[in-house]
Amino acid sequence: MKHIQGSFLTGYVTIMIKGTLPERFYQLCLDHNIIIWNVKKVAQDQCQANIKLQDIHVVSNLLEQTDYDMKIIHRKGIPFLYERFMKRKEILMSLVLSILLIIFLSNIIWKVDITGVSSDIEEKISKQLESYGVHPGSWIFTADSPSIIQQKLLHDVPELLWIGIHRKGTGYFLEGVEKTIVKQEEVPGPRNLVATK
Repeated sequence: MKHIQGSFLTGYVTIMIKGTLPERFYQLCLDHNIIIWNVKKVAQDQCQANIKLQDIHVVSNLLEQTDYDMKIIHRKGIPFLYERFMKRKEILMSLVLSILLIIFLSNIIWKVDITGVSSDIEEKISKQLESYGVHPGSWIFTADSPSIIQQKLLHDVPELLWIGIHRKGTGYFLEGVEKTIVKQEEVPGPRNLVATK
């Protein structure tokens, strides 16, 4: 099987040999080191098989030395697909443009989601992210890595205790924790003791 691996990449054809004892022609091909597979006897004087595209000229030269006739039934492989695509340039151009459009759209930030903080802090974080170039419509590859953005936000927004940032597809998802400010109760100063009795 190793000798036919990759035959789709290089291309192969299914040929039909017609004549008296067509198996002899395939034996002649094997004697000339031509790789043949899937040999099938279709009729008493007809036999089909697959050969590599690169061997078709050698087979044609062998046919001229014999009384057999050859007919190509199927053409398969990348070279034939490429040939079909080149005949239909509109399809090829639309395929290339579609791939370029997908690449273009997948490199844009479409969503920035902030959770776990109050609306005031969320607004501050949004403004800081815009200054870093992280906002819907900006390029993903121009933005810093999530760990760098995290460090910048913790430095620039002092109300944050912690913030987690991860990028998923074309979106940035942030989850923050605010610092809780504990108000200390006022300790009453010295007082006079007044006895009721």
